[in-house]
Amino acid sequence: MLDFSKSKIFLIIFSIVLFYVCFIFYSDLEIFLKIYSQINLSYLFLIFSLLPLTLFIRSRSQSILLNSIGINLSIKQNYHLFLTGLSMSITPIGFGQVIKSHFLENKYGHSISKSLPLVFVERLLDFIAIICLLWISLIFYFSNDTLIILLISTSILFSLFLLLRFKKFIIKIQTIIKNNSFLSKKFPNFEEFNYSLMKLLTLKISIKTILLISLVTALEGMMIYVGFLSFNIDLGYFESIQLFYTSVLVGIFSFLPGGIGITEGSFVLMLVKQNFEFVIASSLIIFLRLITIWSVTIIGFIATPLFSRK
Repeated sequence: MLDFSKSKIFLIIFSIVLFYVCFIFYSDLEIFLKIYSQINLSYLFLIFSLLPLTLFIRSRSQSILLNSIGINLSIKQNYHLFLTGLSMSITPIGFGQVIKSHFLENKYGHSISKSLPLVFVERLLDFIAIICLLWISLIFYFSNDTLIILLISTSILFSLFLLLRFKKFIIKIQTIIKNNSFLSKKFPNFEEFNYSLMKLLTLKISIKTILLISLVTALEGMMIYVGFLSFNIDLGYFESIQLFYTSVLVGIFSFLPGGIGITEGSFVLMLVKQNFEFVIASSLIIFLRLITIWSVTIIGFIATPLFSRK
């Protein structure tokens, strides 16, 4: 089980804040503030109008996955659980969202082994949705950088699916866990974990959730595009999301919390290659990260103690 103590979370948050402070000062604080003072507020209203809708749709995909493994929550309970998981979005690849398994065990009596696959499958489906959207974007705007990242990502994705469907691989992992005293304590019931994982990866559930998550990812892409527009940069929907999601994939591969530094750096590099000024590119990516991963993380931090007390 992944272990994210309060001290580790504090260290992650401190590192992220420190990075952005350094990033902003390096970019030129005076120009940075001037750029932000000129943001069109009407675009901000549109962005934050879309945010609750995207969160609700994502919570519904969580509900579909939970129902498939026999965990039935009300709409309110499911939404609370979803918001709680958002607080751990800053962890590497978002795997800190295993906190949801702890809540399901403590509040509803569902074992961690049973619900833990949910987090892995959700991250996998997010990965698939981004890859699918980027392949579509290449039809409208071609980029060698995106193509290379997509080829690598698709290969990794295909290999993952092969491994998960390969029984000998699963049995080998199970044997390793059983023979290791530390891992066996962290994974008390691998059979239950594996059963839930296979349930979540059935063709019917996979197609249903992939379609829903792809829809919400495209909708979040509209937030990204509007984010570009708020900086008076109109590259079109597909080029805008291609630049952002390509940098997100690069950040995922870094295994750093929230892809911090790598995501921002790759985005800025791609924009600078298109003759945008460094300070504009850096200001834009900070804004885009604020309206995506950092805003939902803050929502999660606010929701978690409220849900814990109920």
